[in-house]
Amino acid sequence: MYPTTFHPQERVVSPPQGKQHEFSGLRVVDCVYEDGQKGVISCWLPTPEDLERLNNGGGIYLVVLSQSISPTMLTTSPEDAGLV
Repeated sequence: MYPTTFHPQERVVSPPQGKQHEFSGLRVVDCVYEDGQKGVISCWLPTPEDLERLNNGGGIYLVVLSQSISPTMLTTSPEDAGLV
């Protein structure tokens, strides 16, 4: 999978210190949900190989380059993500 541009209000988050040679900046949109919870949304597109693995029952793995993780959601729906 690879991150893509997806919204006119994106900003770019820099890679972690020391990882600039491995990762590019990540385009994100800041959002606030109805209950006041703040979030950050990014959009990723699957490669043909990803689609083949998913169609064969493979999973989606979330890797966070940190020692902690906030509550996280994966979705294919812009509405569920809070973009619409």
